[in-house]
Amino acid sequence: MLIGKPGAARTAISVASSDRIVVRGRDLAGDLMGRASFTDYVFLLATGRAPTDEQRFFLDLSLVALAEHGLTPSVQAARMTYDADPAALQGAIAAGVLGCGT
Repeated sequence: MLIGKPGAARTAISVASSDRIVVRGRDLAGDLMGRASFTDYVFLLATGRAPTDEQRFFLDLSLVALAEHGLTPSVQAARMTYDADPAALQGAIAAGVLGCGT
């Protein structure tokens, strides 16, 4: 059973050859490595452009929050549910419990 479109997969994110990797139009080794921060690179991968200072600040906050207690989906679901509405603590607890075992 075929899922998705037939033919070769295509992406606008990156392309590789025997001597070069280009990510969103920028040379990985020549333009990004040693020059772009991890936060800037994640933003570039997701959007195809460099972040503004404000976008960089908030993405960096999110990445630190993710790394603080692990990158497990259940932890992040619980934390983000609670942050969205602290008054609805039961929703955050449910999100954490439903993710147990993952």
